[in-house]
Amino acid sequence: MKINDILYYSWGYEQTNVDFFQVVGITKSGKSVLIREIKQDTREDSPFLTTGSCTPIPDSFVTNDPSIQKQIKTYANQEILSMAYGVCRLWDGLPVSYSSYA
Repeated sequence: MKINDILYYSWGYEQTNVDFFQVVGITKSGKSVLIREIKQDTREDSPFLTTGSCTPIPDSFVTNDPSIQKQIKTYANQEILSMAYGVCRLWDGLPVSYSSYA
């Protein structure tokens, strides 16, 4: 992972929430990164459905909160960050699907 990489975190029960984070720093050891949540552009599939896709808006931080430090781990040859309900992964540049509870 490197500075300005975009990560996504998909999580939820009976719905799929998506959060995006931007790497804003790397520790001296290189074993952890500092991330901040960024805003996203959301597109609904239809006004009658509760599904859609979203993409991140780089450098558009959600709050002025300080960054969060997370240890980089490797799983299935991918660098990941452990989160409360799953893992954060490097975003591949494609829209990420979400769903919401009706």
